[in-house]
Amino acid sequence: MKILIVDDNQMERLFLTTALKRLNYDIVEAANGNEALSILESQNINIIISDWMMPEMDGIELCQRIRARKNSNGYVYVIMVTSRSEEEDLMRGFEAGVDAYLQKPITIKILNVQVKVGIRIINLEQQLNYEKQKVSRFANEMETLANQRAEQLVHSDRMATLGVMAAGIAHEINNPATFINGNIQTFEKFWNIIKDRLSNVNIADQKLAFIIKEMPSLIDGIKSGAGRIQRILKGLKSYARQDSPEFIQYDIHRIIDDALLLCNNSLKYNITITKNFMKDIPSVKCDPQQIEQVLVNIFNNAADAMENISKGSLNITTTHDSRLDSNNQIIVIIEDSGLGLNKETLRNIWNPFFTTKPVGKGTGLGMSISHGIIKSHGGSITAENKEKGGARFIIRLPTYEVA
Repeated sequence: MKILIVDDNQMERLFLTTALKRLNYDIVEAANGNEALSILESQNINIIISDWMMPEMDGIELCQRIRARKNSNGYVYVIMVTSRSEEEDLMRGFEAGVDAYLQKPITIKILNVQVKVGIRIINLEQQLNYEKQKVSRFANEMETLANQRAEQLVHSDRMATLGVMAAGIAHEINNPATFINGNIQTFEKFWNIIKDRLSNVNIADQKLAFIIKEMPSLIDGIKSGAGRIQRILKGLKSYARQDSPEFIQYDIHRIIDDALLLCNNSLKYNITITKNFMKDIPSVKCDPQQIEQVLVNIFNNAADAMENISKGSLNITTTHDSRLDSNNQIIVIIEDSGLGLNKETLRNIWNPFFTTKPVGKGTGLGMSISHGIIKSHGGSITAENKEKGGARFIIRLPTYEVA
């Protein structure tokens, strides 16, 4: 803590400086008020010990100037050195901003006590300012958080409405899709009869021969398209439903394929998908729709992370851990070639309402819900960065064991 001694008398300054330095204080000297104000502008001064009577600018005017200036370094404690004891004089000093008086002749003990009082008051003032800043920051953070929560709740309400609409639309589209799928199967049976009849006829018409040749692939294409529509509709209805989880025996590869199908629109343009699936992997005990929801969240986040990359990659690996200490689990590893996860994201990724997306583009609930789903399945999910860039998610789920 730095102390400024202001006195036009060199011997008085020397006495105070010597005494305070012996008490291990950091001392700066000024010969007059103007010099003291100049020092205050360039250095962080906490305590001023000033003589009252000085030429050009006395101690009272100096104190008034100090209180009038804006001090960014905190409060300056002023001790006035004087031989005056009249009540009127002392009151005039207090009104000017004097904090304490040091009566002449000065004793070292009183000097030390007065300085310690000043240090205690400055420390309290600094602590008070710190607490005020904390309260102000907390108030600002709470206001920002309240605004974000309000926007997220509006967005969540829209998403819930959208889920109801999606389920209704999926139901309406499913009827004509079923009609198409049923009719193409009937048409395929009719075509097989026609083809058998035509096989014994010598066909000279090239157009008719081309139709006969291409018809099977056209039928397969229609069947494939109709089947894909039905799978997408099934995924939409499952994703939108709010039923209680139903744990059954299921193929993890099928869940992954269904999730990729739902995310096809966000992944198909600039991202190469590689599937390293383990053959004959055990079934998992799970709610397929909930695990699909987890994978959809991860795939969509990966697509966002690689949005500005010309050639991204999404690698999905499955394996089986049958060690005694692993409780017989299957492992799904999902890796992308995005920018990876920074320290803040890794620390908060599973927290509700944490999101790295702009306001209005994400609720911050996806990964929190995913974590809860995997935990409710008796599994685990972790996030980390790859050594050469990109994020890696590792999901562990218990295998289905026959009773």
